[in-house]
Amino acid sequence: MENVNFFVHFLPTSVAPDISPISDSTVNIGTSFTAHCITSAFPEPTITWLKGQDVIIASERIIFSLPGSLTIASVTKEDQGDYSCVASNGVGNTRENFRISVLGVPGAPTILNAAAVTGDSITVYWSVGGDASDTTHYQLQYKLSAGTSWTTFLDRIEAAISPQSSTVYGLEESSSYQFRIFAKNSLGTSASSNVVDASTPSVTGPSAPRNFKILSFNATAVTLQWEIPVQRNGPVEVYTVEYRKTGTNDYSSVQTLGNDQYTKEAVVTDLHPITSYQFRVTAATLHNGEHQFGNFTDYIEQATSPSGKRPIG
Repeated sequence: MENVNFFVHFLPTSVAPDISPISDSTVNIGTSFTAHCITSAFPEPTITWLKGQDVIIASERIIFSLPGSLTIASVTKEDQGDYSCVASNGVGNTRENFRISVLGVPGAPTILNAAAVTGDSITVYWSVGGDASDTTHYQLQYKLSAGTSWTTFLDRIEAAISPQSSTVYGLEESSSYQFRIFAKNSLGTSASSNVVDASTPSVTGPSAPRNFKILSFNATAVTLQWEIPVQRNGPVEVYTVEYRKTGTNDYSSVQTLGNDQYTKEAVVTDLHPITSYQFRVTAATLHNGEHQFGNFTDYIEQATSPSGKRPIG
């Protein structure tokens, strides 16, 4: 009996496309970008690239350099958006979405207003210029209106929801100042904002509050106490507590009503644990319908406790 050999050929199993994830990307303006659509399927799928819901067509700048690759040369702001790779064969189709963000040099911000807060401080308000996503931080500068030399007050003000503000401290009373702002990111610095003038008022307010001290503190809050100023040209309308991390010029403030109580307290919250802060307080009376702030106390310093500790004091 003869041996008979049989050869069986199995047809490959058809498989719908599967696409490896494509990460979102931030691309500097003017550079090139390439995305790869890596698939596994049988039969080999057809690749289609979309921006939004529109099919991308090859051009001088848009090149399908390799199978499953999309290259955009000299990226512009118009290339920013949501993209998709669609892989299709006779079995099915799969879509992988990703986003391209384009980073350019920031546009110049616009100063909206500048107004005195106390006899030695002015708050500047501004809005973002151009594409808000291009700005990561700001530089705030000031000078005496009659002067020529600009001083940088803060160099890295973190960009926040526009409009935003920052207060310049340490100014001279009854003086006129000019302010300007620059937007920055890793690519460079914007042109200057508009220049805005503002003046500090004459200080006719009360003397400094007395016996300023720390009552208690914990990881995120410090309770302060002081006594009413000796010299005052009327009822104290409001007290302003200024505070900053020790060794910085980045001030914040809280206010509490005066009402002429002999002893006042204020709680400064939202502090960071195990961090040293400096505090001072000033009182304001009402003069010609405006708050007139007087002298500040000397700074007192306190470090917050570690998280989880009970209040101390």
